[in-house]
Amino acid sequence: MRVLAIWGLVLLLCLQGIVIAQDNNAEVTETPDPPITLAIWWPDSIARINDSDIHPALLLQADAFAAQHANLTFDHRLKPTGGQTGSIMSTLRSASNAAQGALPTLTLIRRQDLLTARANGYLRSLEGFPSSVQLDLNNALSLGQIEDELYGIPYFLELQHVVYRPQENVNYEDWSFDGVLERGQGIIFPAGRTSSLNDVVALQYVSVSDENTSDAVMTFDEGAVSDIFTYYQATVDIGLLSGEILNFNTVTGYFPNFVAGDIDSAVMTSTQYLTLLNEQPNDDDEDSVIAIAPIPTASGDISTFLSGWMWVMIAENPREQEIAIDYIEYLLAPERHAEVAQELGLLPSRERSITQNLSNPEDVAFYLELIENGILPLTDSNIGVVGRTIQTQFATILTLEQTAEDGLQAVIDAVGG
Repeated sequence: MRVLAIWGLVLLLCLQGIVIAQDNNAEVTETPDPPITLAIWWPDSIARINDSDIHPALLLQADAFAAQHANLTFDHRLKPTGGQTGSIMSTLRSASNAAQGALPTLTLIRRQDLLTARANGYLRSLEGFPSSVQLDLNNALSLGQIEDELYGIPYFLELQHVVYRPQENVNYEDWSFDGVLERGQGIIFPAGRTSSLNDVVALQYVSVSDENTSDAVMTFDEGAVSDIFTYYQATVDIGLLSGEILNFNTVTGYFPNFVAGDIDSAVMTSTQYLTLLNEQPNDDDEDSVIAIAPIPTASGDISTFLSGWMWVMIAENPREQEIAIDYIEYLLAPERHAEVAQELGLLPSRERSITQNLSNPEDVAFYLELIENGILPLTDSNIGVVGRTIQTQFATILTLEQTAEDGLQAVIDAVGG
């Protein structure tokens, strides 16, 4: 009996070993990630095609990204830009107050809206976004920074500069006020502004005034105003410009005239220049060749106001944020970024993407230098009384109502103490 008991115990231990071995060899069933949706609001001014559809290039890239992640779907919405009901900022405001479930994961906004959205608490910080992308954005990254914290990742840029038709045997290297006057080049721009200072004169003022920064109210610099007013009086005196440009508040007012060849030099955005290249590529025909250059300043130094569209994070869910950041990084891969910028006719924000996007090496070099020397855009609160007064007196010089000296004295009387 004792022997039988021992053999029984041995048999039991063997059976247990078999069970344990079977358990150790069993496959572990992983718990799948729960479904997640990234809600993307696209600005209609850059993403719309055929009046009501989102551009297929944007959707294809999102689909390719979703295919790499289990249980991930996208909810794409096309939203108006501007202040009207249903626009990105309007809907952020209303949904934040009443329907947070309707908020997007990500959206694209401009600098002024970035400041407003941050002040209202709509945005999440993007500190920690891959440094390799940040470094390649160069100075453009400042568009998304507020008090040294990152809230926006620039995706597409829109920079103002001169577009012109080069004339034979004319030297276009000097873009100072004196250089432009010497070659008799009249540059049309959106000079009209009723309650603020137009962008071109604002840039010309800030570029020569060390006292002015984009995060402070514009202060009075007598020398800067004198240089600008003297230049514009000279353009009127020799017939390069007239008060007619005060009728233009945007480039669209004279864009058709440039296309038709009635204007040879004008300030445009990079988007409008790329549109011209796509519709009328430079070729051997002299009349169709166009080139780009900086907006003239007293010194001739290259500069512009940085502008464009930035990705911002609205979602509060950590997992949603993590995937959203991966998605932005995916979109900003240089070749992918350049490809979609080409499809949409926009200027990509990354240096490496610009190099791949533009075929003309001179354009690439120009845009990289323009970005490097770009200035954050001024808000109406930055412009202040000084800027509004400069605009008023600038207009009277163009219309020959007073001289540059009289205009300067009027500014001094109003704001210079």
